[in-house]
Amino acid sequence: MIDKHLMPLDLLPVINISLYSKFSTARLKNILLSSFSQHAQMNISDTIHQQTDIVISDLILSKEVFENLGITCKIIYIQLPLSENDYQKLQKNFIQISKEKIKMNS
Repeated sequence: MIDKHLMPLDLLPVINISLYSKFSTARLKNILLSSFSQHAQMNISDTIHQQTDIVISDLILSKEVFENLGITCKIIYIQLPLSENDYQKLQKNFIQISKEKIKMNS
C-alpha cells in the first residue's frame, strides 16, 4: 500500500482492525479484504484489543460507547456499499498506520 513495488506485502506491518457494524461484521470484513488485501496485511476482528490500530464502523458510536468499550484508537466511519470517498479515507489511514509502524520498527 505504501508502494507495492518497493516493499513486498509480507514485509509490511500488520494493521490490527476492529469492526463494528449495524448489519454484519462478516460482510464488512469481506469488503475490506477484497478491497485492500493485495496492498496491506490486515488482522481483522469484531472485538477491540489493546493492539487495535483502528476501528472501522458503519454506525456512529457515542462517547459513552467509546469509554465502555475502551476504544482509544482512531475510528473511521464508513457507509456500505463502500463509496470512493470512504475507500480513499481507509487507504489514507492504512498508509499512515503502516508508515508509523515501519518508523517505530526502524
